Amino acid sequence: MILAVVPVVSMAVSALLLKEYPTRRQKYFSILPVLGVIIMTAAGQEKGIIQPIGVVLLICCCLSSALYKTANRGSAGQFSTFERTYYVIAVCMVVFTIDAFRTVDFSLEAYLTPLSAPTAGSYIFSVLMLSIFCSIVAGFMVNYAAARMSVVSLATMGALMTITAAFAGVVFLNEPVSVLSLAGTVLIIYGIRQVTRPEEREN
Repeated sequence: MILAVVPVVSMAVSALLLKEYPTRRQKYFSILPVLGVIIMTAAGQEKGIIQPIGVVLLICCCLSSALYKTANRGSAGQFSTFERTYYVIAVCMVVFTIDAFRTVDFSLEAYLTPLSAPTAGSYIFSVLMLSIFCSIVAGFMVNYAAARMSVVSLATMGALMTITAAFAGVVFLNEPVSVLSLAGTVLIIYGIRQVTRPEEREN
């Protein structure tokens, strides 16, 4: 639910740093996807323990997401979609590869162990899916959109992940569909449509 406010935070950050001010319609309708995510989350949540440090980290995640979208939008005029995607993927590759080596005490043999395991095929498939489609392709499309959409519109589109996750839960995990989840879906889709709809101009 905390991450659902990313569009609102992005709106404030982009206005402060890029002087990219949302329209009145975007201000009003950007609240609908937030409410939709909150409703869907509340409808499907189970009992759990809320730790203060967890809330703080989620708030930091929310702020960093807003700053990333704003920086991405701001750099779109100087760097191409390919350059922005390449840079982010390259940095992630270096950071996470070093971290992976650290977890196995920098042993190359231990690092390559999954490739010789009986489940090597599934492991390679997962790596290819995550690296090619979830990182490179998805990142390229987001960076392409960042050059052509406002930060508010781009951040609001992120609410579609909630619908996608709920849909996958229904299809693959046989999770039930509730009235609240359907209501949340309607709010998210309608809100995104209104936020991203071009402004009507007089002839």
